[in-house]
Amino acid sequence: MHIAIVTPGHPSYRKKSFPPALTAPYLAGLATPYARTVKIYDLAIQSIDFSKIVPDLALFTTTMAQADQIFELAACLQTRGVKTILGGPYATLAHRFDPRIEAVFDTVVLGEGEKALPQAIHDLQAGRLKPTYAIPLTNLDGVPFSRLDLLDHTQYMSTSAVIGTRGCVHQCNYCSIRDIYGPKYLKRPVDEVIEEIKFQTARPNLQWLDRKLVQFWDDNPAADLDWFHNLLEKLIPLKKWWLSQMCLNVADNKETVKLMKASGCRGIFVGLESINREIIQSQRKEKINVIDNYKRQCRTLLKHRLCIVGAVMFGFDEDRKNSTFDATLEFLEDMGLTL
Repeated sequence: MHIAIVTPGHPSYRKKSFPPALTAPYLAGLATPYARTVKIYDLAIQSIDFSKIVPDLALFTTTMAQADQIFELAACLQTRGVKTILGGPYATLAHRFDPRIEAVFDTVVLGEGEKALPQAIHDLQAGRLKPTYAIPLTNLDGVPFSRLDLLDHTQYMSTSAVIGTRGCVHQCNYCSIRDIYGPKYLKRPVDEVIEEIKFQTARPNLQWLDRKLVQFWDDNPAADLDWFHNLLEKLIPLKKWWLSQMCLNVADNKETVKLMKASGCRGIFVGLESINREIIQSQRKEKINVIDNYKRQCRTLLKHRLCIVGAVMFGFDEDRKNSTFDATLEFLEDMGLTL
């Protein structure tokens, strides 16, 4: 069976794309045992030539913002006799509301794919494909390494990406993570994460940055500090750099910050969300994001030379257009955010 994996595009003005989403290479790892060939098409860096591509099966993932592009491509492939499977956040959250999903795709994988996708491929080969598959996970032990080798690493700023955890322990109102994965927080065995980091950064013909920099595509790897500290301690001998997203209050634990620095952390992406207390409370994040602590926490990380990318959102009911933008900008500049 020849399998194509299509991930939607997010082209930028840069000559190279940002680091790739991990979904497609991870799906390739899951599909490899069932396929003669597996090929990834990242529409951020390439287009699909339908005259040359006729796989037996095409796997698609998409967000809501990119869904139209994926529906068009899948419909075109179906006219050529290609079986199609849709998964990812949009499929999981909108399969009951968007009739195009059932109309265009042969089947839909809801939620996690580690068990559901192999079962769907097995059923397809046996001629008994079902409309939907949903098999939640209880652990991340033994998950396959991503097929990052299938990407043209020269087309990205860097490509060495891994997952260590899945889900989040928090219940922020605006977030879709718990709707996708349920109320759980899964952690890979630390030794397996370390082995994948060694493997991915040793791929042939990598550029220097791919060998040095590791990106964790986790939502909150510091939610369990015992697990996180174990990971950081085992990262130290590797002498790598790493990036991830996590909550800003990680700065409140001195041991954690020291380990982050010692293990090669170069920066984190944090959800500040707002400087309006009403908004933080309405989004059930007041125990995580204490606005009065933002500046102190930020300066603690910057003191250890850890860069901070801060994300904010506008448009909540409590926002006031006459004051929100200027006040936020002034506050963020005072924090000294890297970006």
